[in-house]
Amino acid sequence: MAEGGPGHVDRGEADVDVVELLENQTFHQDKTWVPTSGKLPSFTLPSGQPCLSRDALCPPSHEWLSAWQLDMISTPCDPNGWMYALDFSAPTAAWRPGTGGSAG
Repeated sequence: MAEGGPGHVDRGEADVDVVELLENQTFHQDKTWVPTSGKLPSFTLPSGQPCLSRDALCPPSHEWLSAWQLDMISTPCDPNGWMYALDFSAPTAAWRPGTGGSAG
């Protein structure tokens, strides 16, 4: 969390870094959403870089100030905070909000 980097917010005495993390799921043949498995990571940064979890992003010298918060403003998503793509090879900028019933 570099000082002054992307997502950095100066709040007086406390410096705050906003972290964006994507949770990935796949649409299963039985018509349910399930966590990714195999070579697809369950969590990624917007760049597509795999991440183990939200906690893996927090260095020991830092602490989380809040629980998960959905970004429903700057991210095109459905009412539940999800974006959809036909496959994970598409850049996140190409992902779109959807109805949650199918990918795409």
